[in-house]
Amino acid sequence: MKSQQTELTWREGRVPVSTRFDDPYFNLDNGLAETRHVFLNGNGLPDRFKPGFQIGELGFGTGLNFLTTVLCWD
Repeated sequence: MKSQQTELTWREGRVPVSTRFDDPYFNLDNGLAETRHVFLNGNGLPDRFKPGFQIGELGFGTGLNFLTTVLCWD
Protein backbone atom coordinates (compact mmCIF):
# COMPACT_ATOMS: atom_id res chain seq x y z
CA MET A 1 0.00 0.00 0.00
CA LYS A 2 1.27 3.46 -0.88
CA SER A 3 2.06 5.76 2.02
CA GLN A 4 -0.83 8.05 2.93
CA GLN A 5 1.41 10.56 4.66
CA THR A 6 1.27 14.07 3.20
CA GLU A 7 4.35 16.19 2.81
CA LEU A 8 3.79 19.80 3.76
CA THR A 9 5.53 23.00 4.65
CA TRP A 10 4.34 25.87 6.81
CA ARG A 11 3.93 29.24 5.11
CA GLU A 12 4.64 32.13 7.46
CA GLY A 13 4.84 29.51 10.21
CA ARG A 14 1.05 29.20 10.41
CA VAL A 15 -0.46 27.94 7.14
CA PRO A 16 0.03 24.31 6.04
CA VAL A 17 0.85 24.04 2.33
CA SER A 18 1.02 20.87 0.24
CA THR A 19 4.55 20.55 -1.12
CA ARG A 20 3.29 18.35 -3.95
CA PHE A 21 0.75 20.87 -5.25
CA ASP A 22 2.01 24.12 -3.67
CA ASP A 23 -1.54 24.59 -2.40
CA PRO A 24 -2.55 25.88 1.06
CA TYR A 25 -4.97 23.72 3.02
CA PHE A 26 -7.21 26.71 3.70
CA ASN A 27 -7.58 30.42 2.94
CA LEU A 28 -4.48 32.36 3.89
CA ASP A 29 -6.43 35.33 5.25
CA ASN A 30 -9.10 33.57 7.33
CA GLY A 31 -9.42 29.80 7.13
CA LEU A 32 -12.05 29.76 9.87
CA ALA A 33 -14.35 32.13 7.94
CA GLU A 34 -13.84 30.06 4.79
CA THR A 35 -14.76 26.85 6.62
CA ARG A 36 -17.87 28.44 8.12
CA HIS A 37 -18.98 29.72 4.72
CA VAL A 38 -18.16 26.70 2.56
CA PHE A 39 -18.56 23.71 4.90
CA LEU A 40 -21.06 24.74 7.57
CA ASN A 41 -23.29 27.21 5.75
CA GLY A 42 -22.80 25.68 2.31
CA ASN A 43 -24.24 22.42 3.63
CA GLY A 44 -26.85 24.09 5.84
CA LEU A 45 -25.40 22.26 8.83
CA PRO A 46 -26.26 24.63 11.70
CA ASP A 47 -29.98 24.30 10.87
CA ARG A 48 -29.69 20.50 10.65
CA PHE A 49 -28.03 19.87 14.01
CA LYS A 50 -30.33 17.64 16.04
CA PRO A 51 -29.72 14.71 18.37
CA GLY A 52 -28.60 11.74 16.28
CA PHE A 53 -27.46 13.85 13.32
CA GLN A 54 -24.22 12.53 11.80
CA ILE A 55 -21.66 13.96 9.42
CA GLY A 56 -19.60 11.65 7.24
CA GLU A 57 -16.42 13.17 5.83
CA LEU A 58 -13.61 11.45 4.01
CA GLY A 59 -10.16 12.62 4.98
CA PHE A 60 -9.20 14.60 8.02
CA GLY A 61 -6.77 17.16 6.58
CA THR A 62 -6.00 19.76 9.21
CA GLY A 63 -9.13 19.04 11.24
CA LEU A 64 -10.44 22.57 10.66
CA ASN A 65 -13.87 21.36 9.46
CA PHE A 66 -14.14 19.10 12.50
CA LEU A 67 -13.11 21.75 15.01
CA THR A 68 -15.32 24.44 13.46
CA THR A 69 -18.27 22.04 13.49
CA VAL A 70 -17.74 21.20 17.17
CA LEU A 71 -17.61 24.90 18.04
CA CYS A 72 -20.82 25.57 16.09
CA TRP A 73 -22.63 22.53 17.55
CA ASP A 74 -21.63 23.43 21.09
